[in-house]
Amino acid sequence: MCAAGGITASADASYAAYPEAADFTKKAVFTALSDFTADGENYAFADGRTINVLSEGNLTVYEADKTVARLEYGGSALYYADETGAVYDLKNAAASFTMPEIKTDFKTGEYSRYDLLGDVIKYTDLQNDTVTALEGNFSALKQYGDTLYAIKGNEVCKISGTDVLPFSAELEYFYDCAAEHGVNIGGTAEKLKDYSLKFVTLQAGAYRTEIDLKALDGEKFVLKGATEKLDKNVSALLLCYTGNAAIVSVGDSAYITLNDPSFLNETEIDCYTEAEFKTATVTGNRIYASPYVIIGTSALFPATGAVVKVLHKLEPKGVLGSVFYEVEYTDGEQTKKGYVSDGFLTEYIFDDKEPTEHPDPMHSDKNDIKTVLLILLIVILVLAAAAYLLFIGVPRRGKRNKDKDKQ
Repeated sequence: MCAAGGITASADASYAAYPEAADFTKKAVFTALSDFTADGENYAFADGRTINVLSEGNLTVYEADKTVARLEYGGSALYYADETGAVYDLKNAAASFTMPEIKTDFKTGEYSRYDLLGDVIKYTDLQNDTVTALEGNFSALKQYGDTLYAIKGNEVCKISGTDVLPFSAELEYFYDCAAEHGVNIGGTAEKLKDYSLKFVTLQAGAYRTEIDLKALDGEKFVLKGATEKLDKNVSALLLCYTGNAAIVSVGDSAYITLNDPSFLNETEIDCYTEAEFKTATVTGNRIYASPYVIIGTSALFPATGAVVKVLHKLEPKGVLGSVFYEVEYTDGEQTKKGYVSDGFLTEYIFDDKEPTEHPDPMHSDKNDIKTVLLILLIVILVLAAAAYLLFIGVPRRGKRNKDKDKQ
């Protein structure tokens, strides 16, 4: 297989270049095409020891242990035969499937007949009783539905009357060139902080690639998933424009896509609601430049304790990851606008001033140790006297006790 066309992205590392839409499509080109087969919208092509399966615009390649001479679907499974006629499955295990007999003559409609004689196809018009030899070296004449196909050189063709037409649309497949070649980061990190709230609509047919915006210290974006082609319109939060691309987010996922009016348009989304308070204190440690929370969109740090003016409350509407508050804050001598996630604001305004001291007019720095010791001595003597009076006041019995009492 080889590419049709090339990637039109810039090689300049300082420029974030996303592939053009046409770059995501390739056409299968073969060098030793020996057979092909079809099953509904699934097509398989034998090219030397390679089996190429095209299904719904995607290509899957299988490597055979031997040169593939024939291909055939049996049920939903695909089998191949080598030049000796031995049959295998796609795991190169011997299979019990029997290849059907090779057919060389077909009739389409009421008056058209085709015969493969060696490498020549003869077309017979049964109504006018005329025979025409079709130009080219043909092989593997096959019929699927009402359409007749044949291999001509290393291409598959459609046969209609005496016309030999290219079988091109079915040979096109999706090629993830963003994953293959990567996408330059360029100046994206700086552009993420230069922000104003905008939403966009990605049109059906647009390509987008999920990226990790927490990793912007390299030359190329870290991809978190394969590129996908949208089959319907999708609303997204615009994070920034960079190079020929746009960085957008849907929920907690971020994507890079081509900034092309055919596929991306700024749009209005009514997501504003009235906030519960007009001023608030930030209880988190950051205010962000956009309602997409990563270190790369951090605009003020540390922010804990900052008193802010609350402008709006932003509800998710299927685009944002959570509820956010749009706030106005002071950074040095500048007044800026930023975003705080729900749960990191409080209506309570903290008073961070030092308390005012009110001295006690009765307070004295004079040393009172002697006075304290004298008071303590008096207390001890009083307690000793009370104990003695209690002792002698208790009656005693017997002479011995009386003598002790006298004593």
